Amino acid sequence: MSGARPWLGVVVPTCNDGAALEQAIASVMDQQGAGIEEHAVELVIVDDGSTDDTPARIERLRAGSPLPCVVLAQSNRGPSAARNAGLRRSAAPHLLFFDADDVLLPGALALFRRALAEHPADMVFGGRVEYDGTRRRAVPQPPLTGDRARDLADFLLRRRPAIGQGCAVYARRVFDRLAWPEDIRAGEDRILHAQVLALFDCRAFAEPVAELRANRARSLGRGVERWRDILASVDRIFDPALMPPDLMALKPEYEAYVHLSLCRLFQRAGEAARALPHYRRALSLAPRQALAPRQLARGAAALWGALTAAG
Repeated sequence: MSGARPWLGVVVPTCNDGAALEQAIASVMDQQGAGIEEHAVELVIVDDGSTDDTPARIERLRAGSPLPCVVLAQSNRGPSAARNAGLRRSAAPHLLFFDADDVLLPGALALFRRALAEHPADMVFGGRVEYDGTRRRAVPQPPLTGDRARDLADFLLRRRPAIGQGCAVYARRVFDRLAWPEDIRAGEDRILHAQVLALFDCRAFAEPVAELRANRARSLGRGVERWRDILASVDRIFDPALMPPDLMALKPEYEAYVHLSLCRLFQRAGEAARALPHYRRALSLAPRQALAPRQLARGAAALWGALTAAG
């Protein structure tokens, strides 16, 4: 094995999903043309308190890995804590994080390396393939404008760009200033990506680099369970100690956007009475946004549902 310092650390948190993890790690080992052959990519697998056979699977992966592979184990503290532990352990100047139930697409690491060679940005990110268990949909990444205020607004309010786990490579210096938020377990990646877009040099490329597996039912239940975390993410993104003053003006509009999202979330969960306060709050924060035809229809539906539930 070569003693060359790895250019990339691939950090994979996992908890009780060993079978999926094996596919995820295989998708890293199958990469070509990105330093895999020279062992210039290292794996850091973080077991976040698994209680099934995942630790045994991880050990088999480590023993059979052609790449440098570090395994960390911790009590269950959530994916952000696992990512932070992994990035501290990696010695690489660039970092990629992806979830154990996702996979890198062939050629992904070569695309990242090419993007960094063309422009050594603090974060480079590509598109994705969305897989819902029945069909796959390629979603190319649109380019950034280079205007940080506009790019941040597009990310927060229009979800373009949308930055998925496994779709971005970060310079280590990003984490000299930032960290994955360990106290929030819903929307934590959105917090980090908004802060990176606001504070660092970023570049996007169109090609998909990862296949992200979606479980809509699980996402809905997790959103309802963690709605306070989703709401708390607004203040975390717009932390005045981090966010440049000229970008703080986006906060009311984004807070309204989050309340409208929570209104929709509770409506989909059949909880109209919990949806209505979020619509009212959005209306007070950003009337024009809340009175757009689609949002107004949701507000009316929430009101009707709440009245019907009240009898």
